[in-house]
Amino acid sequence: MEQAVIEQVRELKQEGKTQIQISKEIGVPEGTVGAIIAFSKRGLKSCVELQRHYATKRINPNTKKPFKSLPKYHAFLIRQKVNPETGKCFESPQEYKDYNARQRDNPKTGEKFKSLGELKDYRARQRDNPKTGEKFKSLGELKDYNARQRMNPETGEKFKSFAELGDYRARQRFNRNMVPLPEDLRKSEDRPYTPTDELNIQELSTKLCEIIDELPKIERDIIYQRFFSNSTLEGLATKHKSIKERIRQLETKALKKLYYGAKQAGLEHYIQQQ
Repeated sequence: MEQAVIEQVRELKQEGKTQIQISKEIGVPEGTVGAIIAFSKRGLKSCVELQRHYATKRINPNTKKPFKSLPKYHAFLIRQKVNPETGKCFESPQEYKDYNARQRDNPKTGEKFKSLGELKDYRARQRDNPKTGEKFKSLGELKDYNARQRMNPETGEKFKSFAELGDYRARQRFNRNMVPLPEDLRKSEDRPYTPTDELNIQELSTKLCEIIDELPKIERDIIYQRFFSNSTLEGLATKHKSIKERIRQLETKALKKLYYGAKQAGLEHYIQQQ
């Protein structure tokens, strides 16, 4: 939504005009005008912030606590919907999106799309590559192009491929799970490390290694290779004769196990759930 439209709606509202009058004057749907008025009243900047505001005010019936974010609230709503194919509720947003994709017709073949991936690939092929002037040949090519337009904060240069961007995101997910050491274990000019601090850090490292060693062989290898050897998803997929998406799923699964294992070991002060 353009900022100029938002400012125009706000000015007309201050003049005392109604939602319908504003909609007709600037040629914007009434619903859009209503949303702008709603988030402006609360001092918010966009519809997304308004949705996030409402989502975090709602209580999750399962946990009896407010939803932590808008995506979690949306995921909860989706899990309440029934999948007509199975007669059961959708288990995840991904399953819901995949079902909706299969209800759409492929203009090229005249048949239904077989999956969400096929629909995304079709849409990618309809877009022009600004660099070549031709249509993108696949979803992978589009992802590579978009990744190369983004700056890598670690190197100060643009990403060379989508795989490199994926590696960076994976490292950031892992780093966000790690909480800085408490003040009593940090080194500073006024307080250097003591032998006791070293023992505490060694004990922490030992416990974490024990938790990692309890993971299944393939998950353990992925964790060590991804976060201690900087291996790529593509490299691990080749090594384990799998695909990158499956390796990513196993990585996420392993990180969740690490979190809960660390929590049971009393390390919740050092590790927080993503």
